[in-house]
Amino acid sequence: MRSRTMDGGTFRPIHRGKLSQPFLMGYDTSCDRGGILVQAEYRMWDSFKGYPRRTAQADMKASQFERIRDDGILVVDGFISGEIAEQFALAIERLAELELGKGGARPVSGNGYYVRNLIEKDRVFHPLLRSKAIGIARMLLGPRVSMRVDSRIAFAGIGGAGVPWHIHFPGVSEPSPPWFSPPHSLHCLIYLDDVGPDEGALRVIPCSYTKPFLRPEEIDEGSAVSILPRRGDCVFMHGNTWHRTDASSEHAKQRTLMFLGFTAAWVQGDSNAGGQPRSGVVPYVDPSTSWEGDPEELDELLARFRW
Repeated sequence: MRSRTMDGGTFRPIHRGKLSQPFLMGYDTSCDRGGILVQAEYRMWDSFKGYPRRTAQADMKASQFERIRDDGILVVDGFISGEIAEQFALAIERLAELELGKGGARPVSGNGYYVRNLIEKDRVFHPLLRSKAIGIARMLLGPRVSMRVDSRIAFAGIGGAGVPWHIHFPGVSEPSPPWFSPPHSLHCLIYLDDVGPDEGALRVIPCSYTKPFLRPEEIDEGSAVSILPRRGDCVFMHGNTWHRTDASSEHAKQRTLMFLGFTAAWVQGDSNAGGQPRSGVVPYVDPSTSWEGDPEELDELLARFRW
């Protein structure tokens, strides 16, 4: 691969070997090895479909579920194996090469670029449709959830690159309208490379998702939790948990981060009706070819839910 210069940064691909055939994912979390499950039995109040029932399960201890529910943040070590992380990183790198300069991969000023909608672009990501994160999302957001999978590649050797305090759904307004509900979402940050001090720690404010009108200048830095994730770790957070990253050093390595974003399926509506990839740069890969479950659940996950 050639190095590419784009928007003030240099893309230095990591040699990751050959991409294997599509695999079945075997997630292994740091949660209780005895198979302790937190679960809920939902009855969906949909009279047209006979009030169907659905069970949601989160493969974690009750204390862990309470932490993500109440604090809006939970770190799970080794959520995916190093081998699987490497497979994902290689596939993302290949997609970035195909999309750069063609309207697909989107640059981030001075610090890399995004590659979005991975489920629709490569079968290697289809096992995410069976991710244990889905059960956690259903426990937090309800039985019907949609999922979007994006990624971000950060440049190597770029000093001073950091992300300021932010939330992912800055949708509140002042005064708050009488029928307005602050947006709720679960975002899963899966790290495909190690992050050390040179790359910049992730800093998070627990419970801050309950403060929709907080301003960055009002944040108490002393209340921040510092996280240095390793490859395969996952940081679960509410989409409106305030977080930032420390500035990187000139010794920073290239690193890839994968986002699993969950919202209630009914919030999405018909936003992705038809299922075609948003970039149109790479061929559409139909996720249904890897799906063996209820077609309605797949439509929900792919944001094709309709009443």
